[in-house]
Amino acid sequence: MPQLDGMRAVAIVLVLGFHLGTILFGWSGVQIFFVLSGFLITGILRRARNDHYFWRPFYIRRVTRIVPPLIIFFVLVTLNHQMTWGWIGLAYVFFLANFIQAMPDIPLNDVGVTWSLAVEEHFYFIWPLAVRHLSRRSLFWVCGGIIVLSPIARAVATPHLSTWRPVYYWTPFQLDGLALGALIALLLEMEGNRRWLAKISLPLAALFLCLLIVLHRNPGFSHMQNSVLFAGTGYSLILLASGALLVHLVLCGNSPVSKCLAWEPFAFLGRISYGVYLFHYPAIRFAEASALHLGIPQSRRIRLAGVCFGILASWLSFTLYESPIIAWGRRHAQPLSGPRLPGFLRS
Repeated sequence: MPQLDGMRAVAIVLVLGFHLGTILFGWSGVQIFFVLSGFLITGILRRARNDHYFWRPFYIRRVTRIVPPLIIFFVLVTLNHQMTWGWIGLAYVFFLANFIQAMPDIPLNDVGVTWSLAVEEHFYFIWPLAVRHLSRRSLFWVCGGIIVLSPIARAVATPHLSTWRPVYYWTPFQLDGLALGALIALLLEMEGNRRWLAKISLPLAALFLCLLIVLHRNPGFSHMQNSVLFAGTGYSLILLASGALLVHLVLCGNSPVSKCLAWEPFAFLGRISYGVYLFHYPAIRFAEASALHLGIPQSRRIRLAGVCFGILASWLSFTLYESPIIAWGRRHAQPLSGPRLPGFLRS
């Protein structure tokens, strides 16, 4: 489904725009990634839930997809002197970046982008167990409970926290995006849900986006303001808009929106978005250091050149390095033999 790659492209463009200082809400691209991850991973797990070899294929595929570019990333940030190998460095390596970044005395740095990987890895350790042993009905209740309780927990915790960081980075406060994606996967398993979801998904996405824009007129409506209003509603509106768009793309593949996002340049950027997410910061540092060495004044153009270099490096890494490892992982993962889900949920 190239339109889902296009949705990934939208997410990474938002993140890049935020780090370039041109898109104020660009950080919300990470929330889009969470919804997509919850949807796709739940589909994979539901398909394999009755397999004798349930764990091995899942984790082989996850490791061969996630770890190879991460190794390059840690080498690059070490060479850029953005990472020191003490206990904090090891915490980043072992997917605890989100807890490290939440500490007020830890400076935000290039390694910090791995916080979202940490949240997803925590999800990967817990969610397969739930899918393996719980019925669809129980999974509905779990997902619904997380979606309802996460914004309440954020709103309740915010007044007691000195900074915005814990609400933004801690896993318990970010699980609703993954749970929403999982809930969508469960809903789309049932044929009867697809027709009415196809009708309302795009209008709902537009409605949630408009509400977000209207509320943004409030000066305190920002995750960095440590605002109860934003903690309770802002994140949820972003996730709901992303989830509604995801449903539309899955069910309405011939719509203008789907065709636009399925455009090959978008799909291409989405396919390499993981590498772009990791490599763009080291690439920006390299561009800035090169400009300084040549006596060129620092500017947004230099940072944009770094982003372009990061995209090029990500494409080369994906083509020459990551893809062969991913293919190896698929070959060595035990074939799945469980009940088949509808084609749009297969991965």
